[in-house]
Amino acid sequence: MPVSIAHLGPSGTYAEAATLAYVQKLTTESGVESLLCPCPSIAQTLHSVAQGRTDLAVAPVENSIEGSVATTLDTLWQLDTLQIQQALV
Repeated sequence: MPVSIAHLGPSGTYAEAATLAYVQKLTTESGVESLLCPCPSIAQTLHSVAQGRTDLAVAPVENSIEGSVATTLDTLWQLDTLQIQQALV
């Protein structure tokens, strides 16, 4: 059964590129298949995991334009049951 991974869509975003890099790493290391689930906002990406609609989410914590991504940090603060599992650079 594939692992469902939420990310900020649409196709072609840096978030999707980071998700694809994570999928490649996951597949190489464990052989697990993945299903990408694009979401219209960072908050909805994280809420999809909190509500059980997806297994994981890839979300930006900081970037070269804004620095810290407030939406991600604020949403993680609100959804205190979520845990950061890994950082991708």
